[in-house]
Amino acid sequence: MADYPDNEPILSYAPGSVERVELQEEMDRQMCEVVEIPCIINGVEIFTGNTMPQVIPHKHGHVLANVHLAGPEEMEAACDAAVNAQKDWI
Repeated sequence: MADYPDNEPILSYAPGSVERVELQEEMDRQMCEVVEIPCIINGVEIFTGNTMPQVIPHKHGHVLANVHLAGPEEMEAACDAAVNAQKDWI
């Protein structure tokens, strides 16, 4: 972990700039795949199988990701993990 925060460089994203080309390439790449987003409980990825699609706000027919939803077991595990971690916060 850094001792002090560093600001990201200020980029212009002007037409033809390297950062704009890289950004467009990354957006194109992400449009071609559907990722699985798990619940994360106590640092562990949990794929519940109970999913909901996450779509692009301006293009509802295009799914970007399948989000795994937490059920009662996951909620209980998350609460237990938070209570156990609380000792380190105080």
